[in-house]
Amino acid sequence: MREQFSKLLELHEHGVLDRRQLLGALVAVVAGAGPGLAKDDGPRARGLNHVTLSVTDVQRSREFYERLLGVRARAERERSAVLPVGSGFLVLDSYTGDKPAAHPRGIDHFCVGTDHYEPQTTASDLRKLFPNADVTLEYGTQVYIRDPDGAMVQFSAADYAPR
Repeated sequence: MREQFSKLLELHEHGVLDRRQLLGALVAVVAGAGPGLAKDDGPRARGLNHVTLSVTDVQRSREFYERLLGVRARAERERSAVLPVGSGFLVLDSYTGDKPAAHPRGIDHFCVGTDHYEPQTTASDLRKLFPNADVTLEYGTQVYIRDPDGAMVQFSAADYAPR
């Protein structure tokens, strides 16, 4: 857990996470570590899986983050790149072709990995826990919820990695 805290603080210090996102990620890490927490009320966080940044130029951003973080991209496509960061990863995505207003530049979302992830069940549990929140199931496998300030949080299997 200490390693996860260090990684999150480093992301915050480098401007990848703002204060609200840092606090949310820290809560997710602590919640996942609590031995007495029950899963009955919803998904149980196991760690920060990834952070996705919406960028204007994937190659330029990839080069910057490789140098900044001292890592090499493990996957790169025309509109996205994936950089390993500890047990998680950083995604750089231009969202070319998507609705620009839906993906403003900067942090697009962060993803919390959970045990026993099942998209339909996770979406249903979140809707019960947060009846006034915007919970979506996209592509049949990706569950998203917006926090009270509009920040996007994704849920996935703890071992999720892009293909």
